[in-house]
This record gives sequence, structure tokens and C-alpha cells, in this order.
Amino acid sequence: MKAFSIFIALFLISSFCPQYADSQTDSCSSNLAAVNGAQFPFDTSSLTCNAVWSAQDYILRLNMALK
Repeated sequence: MKAFSIFIALFLISSFCPQYADSQTDSCSSNLAAVNGAQFPFDTSSLTCNAVWSAQDYILRLNMALK
């Protein structure tokens, strides 16, 4: 019962907190390193770009490593 009460309390607290999202314009044709001057600690040239939700212009960049 105590765990449930804690869950309800956290749920209520989080529902009153503002939700922020940092969205940026990007496309599969753009250079990832040039987006807002970002620097990544890994090689971004091997990432594959897929349009995953075209209605919202969402893309997904991923690299599938084989073991």
C-alpha cells in the first residue's frame, strides 16, 4: 500500500510539472555534425537515416552494430 501511495504522489507531482521538448529541424539530407554546431564524441558518418513518421517529419538516425 505504501508503494502505491508513493506512486500516486509522484504521478500527481509530475502531472503539475511543465513538459519541455527541444525539437530541431533536421532531415536525412542534412549533415548531422552541422546541426546547431553540435559535436559528438563518436563518428556520425556511419549512421543510417530513416523517415519513421513522415506525417510529423520525424527521422531516426541509427547504427546497428553486429557482434
